Amino acid sequence: MKTITVHIGRLVLEGLSIHPREGRQVQAAVERELTRLFADGRLATELTTSRAVASLATPSIDVAGNANAGAVGERIAGAVHAGLGATS
Repeated sequence: MKTITVHIGRLVLEGLSIHPREGRQVQAAVERELTRLFADGRLATELTTSRAVASLATPSIDVAGNANAGAVGERIAGAVHAGLGATS
Protein backbone atom coordinates (compact mmCIF):
# COMPACT_ATOMS: atom_id res chain seq x y z
CA MET A 1 0.00 0.00 0.00
CA LYS A 2 1.35 3.41 -0.99
CA THR A 3 0.97 6.40 1.32
CA ILE A 4 0.33 9.82 -0.17
CA THR A 5 0.63 12.91 1.99
CA VAL A 6 -0.70 16.20 0.68
CA HIS A 7 -0.15 19.34 2.74
CA ILE A 8 -1.93 22.47 1.58
CA GLY A 9 -0.47 25.35 3.55
CA ARG A 10 -2.73 28.01 2.09
CA LEU A 11 -5.70 27.83 -0.22
CA VAL A 12 -6.76 31.10 -1.84
CA LEU A 13 -10.36 31.26 -3.03
CA GLU A 14 -10.81 34.34 -5.18
CA GLY A 15 -14.23 35.38 -6.35
CA LEU A 16 -16.18 32.86 -4.26
CA SER A 17 -18.95 33.76 -1.87
CA ILE A 18 -17.81 31.43 0.91
CA HIS A 19 -18.60 32.64 4.41
CA PRO A 20 -15.65 32.30 6.81
CA ARG A 21 -17.58 29.79 8.93
CA GLU A 22 -17.86 27.53 5.86
CA GLY A 23 -14.07 27.26 5.59
CA ARG A 24 -13.89 24.07 7.64
CA GLN A 25 -16.62 22.50 5.51
CA VAL A 26 -14.69 23.33 2.35
CA GLN A 27 -11.53 21.92 3.93
CA ALA A 28 -13.27 18.68 4.92
CA ALA A 29 -14.74 18.28 1.43
CA VAL A 30 -11.31 18.83 -0.19
CA GLU A 31 -9.74 16.22 2.10
CA ARG A 32 -12.54 13.71 1.51
CA GLU A 33 -12.49 14.11 -2.27
CA LEU A 34 -8.67 14.01 -2.56
CA THR A 35 -8.67 10.83 -0.50
CA ARG A 36 -11.23 9.31 -2.86
CA LEU A 37 -9.40 10.45 -6.00
CA PHE A 38 -6.01 9.14 -4.90
CA ALA A 39 -7.45 5.91 -3.50
CA ASP A 40 -8.70 4.89 -6.93
CA GLY A 41 -5.09 4.19 -7.93
CA ARG A 42 -4.88 6.39 -11.01
CA LEU A 43 -1.56 8.11 -10.42
CA ALA A 44 0.66 9.73 -12.99
CA THR A 45 4.15 8.23 -13.20
CA GLU A 46 5.71 11.29 -11.57
CA LEU A 47 3.51 10.76 -8.50
CA THR A 48 4.88 7.29 -7.84
CA THR A 49 8.08 8.70 -6.33
CA SER A 50 8.56 11.23 -3.54
CA ARG A 51 8.45 14.85 -4.53
CA ALA A 52 7.65 18.22 -3.06
CA VAL A 53 5.87 21.03 -4.88
CA ALA A 54 6.34 24.55 -3.52
CA SER A 55 3.25 25.85 -5.29
CA LEU A 56 0.73 24.42 -7.68
CA ALA A 57 -1.10 26.00 -10.57
CA THR A 58 -4.37 24.20 -11.14
CA PRO A 59 -7.01 24.34 -13.83
CA SER A 60 -9.71 26.93 -13.21
CA ILE A 61 -12.95 25.69 -11.75
CA ASP A 62 -16.47 26.89 -12.34
CA VAL A 63 -18.71 27.04 -9.28
CA ALA A 64 -22.38 27.94 -9.36
CA GLY A 65 -23.26 30.98 -7.27
CA ASN A 66 -25.44 28.87 -5.01
CA ALA A 67 -22.94 25.99 -4.61
CA ASN A 68 -22.56 24.68 -1.08
CA ALA A 69 -19.23 24.29 0.71
CA GLY A 70 -19.11 20.56 -0.08
CA ALA A 71 -19.49 21.10 -3.80
CA VAL A 72 -16.84 23.82 -3.76
CA GLY A 73 -14.45 21.51 -1.90
CA GLU A 74 -15.01 18.70 -4.40
CA ARG A 75 -14.26 21.00 -7.33
CA ILE A 76 -11.10 22.29 -5.62
CA ALA A 77 -9.92 18.72 -4.95
CA GLY A 78 -10.47 17.81 -8.59
CA ALA A 79 -8.36 20.77 -9.69
CA VAL A 80 -5.58 19.91 -7.22
CA HIS A 81 -5.65 16.28 -8.39
CA ALA A 82 -5.37 17.39 -12.02
CA GLY A 83 -2.68 19.96 -11.16
CA LEU A 84 -0.54 17.24 -9.61
CA GLY A 85 -0.68 15.35 -12.87
CA ALA A 86 -2.96 12.57 -11.73
CA THR A 87 -4.69 10.73 -14.53
CA SER A 88 -8.46 10.69 -14.90
